[in-house]
Amino acid sequence: MSADTSTATPILTTTTPNRLRRKRSSFRAASEVAKLAPGDHSDRLTRGLVLRVHPSGGRAFRWRIRAERRTVTLGEWAAEPQPGRLTLAQAREWHDRLRVAQRAGQLAAVLADLDAQLGRNRPAPGPALAPATVADVAEDFYNRRLQPHRKDPTAARRLLDREIVPVLGPRPIAEVETREVARLVEAIVDRGSTFTGQKVLALVKQMFRFAEGRGIVKRNPAAPLDPDDLGIRARMRQRALAAEEVPILWHLLDTTRTDPRSVNHHKAVESKGLRLALKILLLCGARVGELCKARWANVDLDRATWTIPVADQKGTLRHAEAARPFVIPLAPSALALFRDLKAFAGEGASFVLPSPWSSAGHVTIHAPWTLLTRLLAETPLPGGPITVHDLRRTCRTMLSRLGVAPHVAERALNHALPALWNVYDLHDHLAARREALEKLDAYVARLVSSESAEVVTLPQPSAAP
Repeated sequence: MSADTSTATPILTTTTPNRLRRKRSSFRAASEVAKLAPGDHSDRLTRGLVLRVHPSGGRAFRWRIRAERRTVTLGEWAAEPQPGRLTLAQAREWHDRLRVAQRAGQLAAVLADLDAQLGRNRPAPGPALAPATVADVAEDFYNRRLQPHRKDPTAARRLLDREIVPVLGPRPIAEVETREVARLVEAIVDRGSTFTGQKVLALVKQMFRFAEGRGIVKRNPAAPLDPDDLGIRARMRQRALAAEEVPILWHLLDTTRTDPRSVNHHKAVESKGLRLALKILLLCGARVGELCKARWANVDLDRATWTIPVADQKGTLRHAEAARPFVIPLAPSALALFRDLKAFAGEGASFVLPSPWSSAGHVTIHAPWTLLTRLLAETPLPGGPITVHDLRRTCRTMLSRLGVAPHVAERALNHALPALWNVYDLHDHLAARREALEKLDAYVARLVSSESAEVVTLPQPSAAP
């Protein structure tokens, strides 16, 4: 290559990556290659041929294949021909041969010739991976994302096994289209399971985002889907018991519907326990899952407290790192209900609501919901049906009605306060919460015992349904 340094048109121009913080440079002769700054220098006469100068001083020719968004290393640079290296002229010649071979589908063979001439062994490409199916990714998604980060991933596991994998499982995940995901969710909504459809849509979006992050799919086909377009109406419930409905529900829970001698003993005890549990949820504002998992080891009847461990609280494992056990002060009525539960459960029981029918040893969150639904189907409330979670909303509403400060009422339900409060106010407000719940306890007692309260006389069936 000529060492002429006259004012001829530059052969190579330099485009240095920003991370190297270097100015652009160019050279007109091979003798100036040694002076080039670190970076990628493009050959103007050979499109796609790049000379990379490493910060260590090494220089290598590379072929940038823009259509495939990859780069192939040709060989180390040399000013004069020598074994194992390429001059600029040789690099241009091999670059042209490789481009022709690529168009003819013979790129691997020409690369092998180049490696043989330079006396090197290029690593052989690994075996092609079989296309991943939705079932494969779903299992990996559960093991790597859901199980390590969710305190209770069983609900997500159930949705994967019952709703998603049976429909999309055999499909190669890279071939799944947006319309297929839409049909999956719409089928669930059409059968009347709107809440399940909402959960499935959110889980599918998260699974495909997981696959996209790992390079398994190029785009998330579920990302464009809008819940409203699929018939999902995400509405926050606003149902809470009115003052006149509280005594109706209370007396409804007091009514004995079955003769314990005519049914299985465990079922009779469990039914009584669930009725007491629904009253406790109204008076304490706890979550139903927290009460179902409660153990007697965490209930102090002498100090009138019920402690909810972090493991039983709502939230992810990340939230659990900063969470603390939550202590609920028990007002007189709530304490009496816990004493009754203790008598029903027996001295040897570990759980507050034991159940021989559950593998967990305690009743599931569906048991109180089933009982409440059955009772209200027989004796509807004036304001319409309610859910178990509506009892928690009713508790919070009544606390506001009684003039309890908002931050105390929120802490009574173990709600997260605004960010700065959570950072700077670490007080548990236990005394204030006890006072608030005792005020609520007295208010409910007045409603229930008031002569003006509507008391419903219920029929007494002879046997359990």
